[in-house]
Formats: sequence, structure tokens, C-alpha cells
Amino acid sequence: MEPQLWWHQHVIWYLYLAGLGAGAVTVSASILLRGGDLGTGNFKMARYGALIGPFPVIIGTCALVFELGRPFR
Repeated sequence: MEPQLWWHQHVIWYLYLAGLGAGAVTVSASILLRGGDLGTGNFKMARYGALIGPFPVIIGTCALVFELGRPFR
């Protein structure tokens, strides 16, 4: 029988937050590269995605670093 890999709930949340933030920034960049003109609803969505996207990544990364122990090392 093969050993199974068990991830705890907090590791799943770190990966979820990283994917959420990366997805928001990717969709935002895609909208802008496809011609998100100023003043349209698409540009607003792209702007909000670019502003909000990094925060979940930062939160997940900081939580992971603090969980690993001795974060200021």
C-alpha cells in the first residue's frame, strides 16, 4: 500500500489564496491587453483586479512564512 499525502487545512488555504490573487491579476492583465479602454466597465474590472489581486498572495505568503517558524531569520 502506498503512503498517502495529507495536507492540513491551512496549507490548502495558502494555496487557495495564492491562486485567487494570481488569477485576479491574470484576468486583469488579460482584459487590459485585449483592449480595455478607459471609461468602460472592463477597464474598471481590470483596475480592481490589479489592485485587489496582490493582497491574497501577500496574506498567504506571510502566513506560510510565519508557520514555517523563525520568520525573521
